Amino acid sequence: MFRPARVFRELASRPARVSGWWHKPVFLLAVLAFAMSVTATGRFSLRLLFDAVVSFAFIPLLGIAGLAAVTSRRPRTRSFREIIDLFFTGYGPWLVWLVIVAAFTAIVPSRELGDWIVALDLSLLVPVVWAIYVDFHFFREVMERTTGGAIKAIVLHRLIGWIGLVAYFDGRAAWSEVAPRVASWLGL
Repeated sequence: MFRPARVFRELASRPARVSGWWHKPVFLLAVLAFAMSVTATGRFSLRLLFDAVVSFAFIPLLGIAGLAAVTSRRPRTRSFREIIDLFFTGYGPWLVWLVIVAAFTAIVPSRELGDWIVALDLSLLVPVVWAIYVDFHFFREVMERTTGGAIKAIVLHRLIGWIGLVAYFDGRAAWSEVAPRVASWLGL
């Protein structure tokens, strides 16, 4: 996380490893689910863990979809499975932030969390900037992109991820209004 250029250069020089390509996306989902469970209740809950896994499975899937879009046009010397494995190595900033926020919300009484909302929201800038820095080096070292190509890849990957995120959350809310109208229009 602190020296991504060196780490990605070293990882890219190793022989291809395609088995277990799904471990890192699943680990991201597990940490995300654990953090959501602890953040919501101040403790670990199996029911909330399961709910969070189901509800937030789209996050690693969006990361993979964005990666597919960004890497599809260029000839690859690596399999897509290996690219997924290497890319998800760079999710460290998000994992650290999730664990810190979960620990913070578990320690601070829920009635006092309101005073910390702005600080927690602002703290989100740290993993955003840090992840962009890590991803830049992924695209430079692993995908062998130019500086401009790496920046374009990051922008496209983020657009796909953030548009998917907004569509998921806003779409669910909008769907609750649209579905009854569609059902009525169809005579259901």
